[in-house]
Amino acid sequence: MNKREASKYVQNIIRSVSTISGLRENNKRYTSHSTRRLFAQKLYDSTRYVSKKNLQKMIGEYINKQGSNKEGIINRIASEKNRLNYYRIKQGKEKVDFTWEQLRRLYVSLHLGHSRIDHIKRYINYDVPTKKK
Repeated sequence: MNKREASKYVQNIIRSVSTISGLRENNKRYTSHSTRRLFAQKLYDSTRYVSKKNLQKMIGEYINKQGSNKEGIINRIASEKNRLNYYRIKQGKEKVDFTWEQLRRLYVSLHLGHSRIDHIKRYINYDVPTKKK
């Protein structure tokens, strides 16, 4: 099977399974991206009441399970931290650590195979920030 045929085959399987399972109601589209998006949203929502310390621990556990890819992920996280602190570094200020919300997004991003927290905006709907009193 060539790449195009394989892609169509997978699309047909997902279409038929989603129709049978009721995920594709009223002719709504359901694709492999829909599954990925659903996974990301549930993972993000599951971290809603997790503390910053526990999020750091969860990210550390995820990294430790990566085997030979572990060092690359650590480097990508360091690059992301530098990217977020770009202007602070430019102004000679000290770098700040990830915020609680950034850690939530990073956790989901890592599970999706990314390391940039801004790339997951296609996959999840962020929580509405609460106003500080």
